[in-house]
Amino acid sequence: MLSSGSLLILYNLQLLLFPVMIILFLSLSAAAGASPASTSISKAGCQEKCGNISIPYPFGIRSPNCYYDKAFEITCTNYLAGPTPFLQLNIELPSQVLELTPDYIRFTGWSLQNCYNKTSGKGEWPIKPTPYLAEDSPFFFSSTHSKLTGVGCDIFAYIPLENSKNYVSGCASFCAKSNVGKLKSCSGGNGCCQTDIPKGLKSFLIQVQSINTNNRSWINNPCSQAVVIDKTYSGNYLDGSIKSISNVTSVPMVLDWAIGTISCNEAKRNASSYACGDNSECFESDNGPGYRCNCSIGYKGNPYLGCQDIDECQENANKSILCQKGTTCKNTAGSYSCECPRGYHGDGRTVLGAVSCTRDSKTIPVVMVASLEELERATDNFNQNRIIGKGGFGTVYKGMLPNGRIVTIKKSKLVDENQVDQFINEVVILSQINHRHIVKLLGCCLETEVPLLVHEYVTNGALSYHLHGEDGHDSSISWKDRLRIASEIARALAYLHSEASIPIFRRDIKPENILLDENYKAKVSYFGLARSIPIDKTHVKTMVRGTLGYLDPEYYYSGQFTEKSDVYSFGVLLVELLTGQKVILATRTEQNLAFHFLISMKQNQLFDILEASVVNEGDKDEILVIAKLVKKCLKTNVRKRPTMKEVATSLDRFPKFQEPSTGDDHQEKSLAVRDCQNPISLTSGAFESQDTETDSYVLCGDSIEFESANSVTNALYANVAPDKSKVYADVAMLTESLELEHVLGKQHTSLVIL
Repeated sequence: MLSSGSLLILYNLQLLLFPVMIILFLSLSAAAGASPASTSISKAGCQEKCGNISIPYPFGIRSPNCYYDKAFEITCTNYLAGPTPFLQLNIELPSQVLELTPDYIRFTGWSLQNCYNKTSGKGEWPIKPTPYLAEDSPFFFSSTHSKLTGVGCDIFAYIPLENSKNYVSGCASFCAKSNVGKLKSCSGGNGCCQTDIPKGLKSFLIQVQSINTNNRSWINNPCSQAVVIDKTYSGNYLDGSIKSISNVTSVPMVLDWAIGTISCNEAKRNASSYACGDNSECFESDNGPGYRCNCSIGYKGNPYLGCQDIDECQENANKSILCQKGTTCKNTAGSYSCECPRGYHGDGRTVLGAVSCTRDSKTIPVVMVASLEELERATDNFNQNRIIGKGGFGTVYKGMLPNGRIVTIKKSKLVDENQVDQFINEVVILSQINHRHIVKLLGCCLETEVPLLVHEYVTNGALSYHLHGEDGHDSSISWKDRLRIASEIARALAYLHSEASIPIFRRDIKPENILLDENYKAKVSYFGLARSIPIDKTHVKTMVRGTLGYLDPEYYYSGQFTEKSDVYSFGVLLVELLTGQKVILATRTEQNLAFHFLISMKQNQLFDILEASVVNEGDKDEILVIAKLVKKCLKTNVRKRPTMKEVATSLDRFPKFQEPSTGDDHQEKSLAVRDCQNPISLTSGAFESQDTETDSYVLCGDSIEFESANSVTNALYANVAPDKSKVYADVAMLTESLELEHVLGKQHTSLVIL
C-alpha cells in the first residue's frame, strides 16, 4: 500500500504505434504576373513526406541541407506498418512524430502507473529516465496544448520545484463512493483531474501523493497515474474505467518549437542564419526564447522558404467582395487595386461592404457596419499573433479587410449592454472626425456582445517606442522632430476640444496613444468609446480612468473631468519629449516625472534633466519657452491652465514647424447630394424611425446615400436586432454632411473618450 510520502514517477518519451495525419502548411502560390510557383513545403530535392506525415521546412529528412539545423532533423524509419518519422528530442531515445504544425510538434510519450501489488502490499512502477530536453534545443513542453493529468482515487499529482517543497502545478483527484471506478470526466471528483503546466519547461518530475491512505480502495482501484498529456486527447485513457489505465502505456504529448534562442531583432542582424524567407514577418515565441515566421499579409506559403503573392483577383470568384461593381480588379504585390469606371473617383474597393467609388462630389464614406465574420477573417479568428496592443480598454488586433486594406480592430472589454443605444450615436460622431493628426475611425461591428471598432492602421507604431529608444538605447528623435510632434498633437487635441462637431475629450494622453505614420507624422489614437456630457454642464463626473503619471490631480481626487484635464496630460507628455524619461521611475528622487520637472525648474537645474539631444540641438531660448508652457499646463489650479487651442497657438509660433493647411482638418458642413440614374426615393419609415421629422435617402444601385443625420442613425439601428446582438444588413454609405444636432438631440454637447 502507498505510504503518505511522495512517490516519484519517472517517465520517458517513447513510441506510439499509430501515426496521425499532420496539418499541412499553406500551399505556395504564384506571384503576380509570374508562372506558378512550386507548392513544395520542403527544400528543393528534399523528401516531403515520411509515410503519411508531411515534413515542412525548417524540419527535414537525411541531408543537412534539408533542415535548418540538427535539432530539426527527422529520421524516417521503416517501422511495422510502414515509414514512420522520428525526432531526437534527447540523447536517450528518439520519439515518434505524430503531427508537425507551424506552432507545435505532437509526439508520443510514456504514461506510467503506480499499481498496488497484493503480494508485496506496496505500489510498484517501472523505472524510466526523467523526461527532459537538451538545454540548447529549440523545444519546450507546450503550456498551451498540454495538461498535467492525474488519474486515480484520493491522489494529489504535482510537478515540484527542484530542491523545494513547493510545486509549480498540481491537481487532486477523488472518487465518489457512489461512482467508484467510473471515469466520465476529468474534473477532479470522478477519479481524474487536470491542470495547466507553466511555460518554459524543458524537464520535470511528476510526483503522486496519497491524500488519505485510510480511504483508499486498492481492490477496486489498484492503479494511480500522472502524466503531462495533449489536452485534446480523448482515447480510452479518459473514457473508460479507472481500472483500464494499467493498459495504457503511451499517450500523445506536445512541444512548442521556435528557431534558435534569440529574439527577432538579434536574428535579423545575421542575414546568413536568419530563418524567415522573403515576404514574411518574424514574431517571438511566447514559450521560451526563439522566434518563428509568418507570411506577410497578402502572401501565403512556407514562410521559411519564402512566401508568394496571393492573386486576390484570381482566387476570389466573387469579386464583388473586393471591388465595387463596374470596376476592374488588378493584382499587385501583396494586395490589389480596383479601377473605378469613368466619371467616378476613389480607390474602387469595398470597405466592410460599403461602396468606395463615388461621383465627383464632396460626399465621402464616413462609417461602415461590418459583420463579425468579416472581422474574424481579417484577424485570422482574432489570432493572438495579430495582437498589437492591450490595455484597460481591451485588445487591438492588426487585420486585413477583404479589399486588402490594413486596419486595426479593437475588441473592447465588456460594457453594459444598455449602452449600445449611446454607442450607436457616438460612433456616428467619432466617424465625423477628419483631421490629419487623428487616427480615423472606419467602422464598427454590432454583432458581438461588445461592439468592435475598426480604425486605420498607422505604420510606425507608438511614439513611446521611438521616444524611449529600443533595447535601452537613447532615442533618435531630433529636437526639431520633438517640437513638430508636440505641435501636431496639440493641434489634434485643440480640434477635438474646439472644432469638432461637439467637444471631445481624449482623457488618456500619453506616448503609447500617439502613433507615427510612414512619414513620422503624429496621429492621436482613440481606442475607446465616448461619453456624452449634458449641455448645461462644463465637466463630467466619472470613475477615474487613465495612467498614473499623466492623470490630472484634480480629476484623480474629484473624479471631475474637463478639457483642462487633457491639458495637464499633454503637459506631462511635453516633459517626456524634453527629458526622454518615463513618467514613473523608481530610481528618481521624485518618482513622478511632472513633479521632478517642476522641482528642477524651481532649482534652476532644468538643463540637467533634459535629454542630451535636446540640449545639444535645441536653442536655449526655445527650450525655455517650451518649459514655461509646460509649467502652465501643469498648474494645480485648473482655471489657470491654458486651453488646448492656446497651447497649440503657442507651439505654432515657431515658424519652422508650421505646416500648410490642406483643408482636411475640418469637415465640410454643406449638404452634398449625389445624382444617380433612376433614383428611388424612400422614407426613413423603412427603419421604423420614431422621430417626428421624416428623412429620406436615395437608393442608387447597391449603395444608400443618406440625405440627413436621422437617416444615418436609423440605418445603424436597422443593423441591430431587438437584442442588440445581430447585424441584419450592411450600411452602404454614410455622407459627411451629417447634422449632428439631429443625431444626438439638443441635450448632448461633448464627448469624453473612455
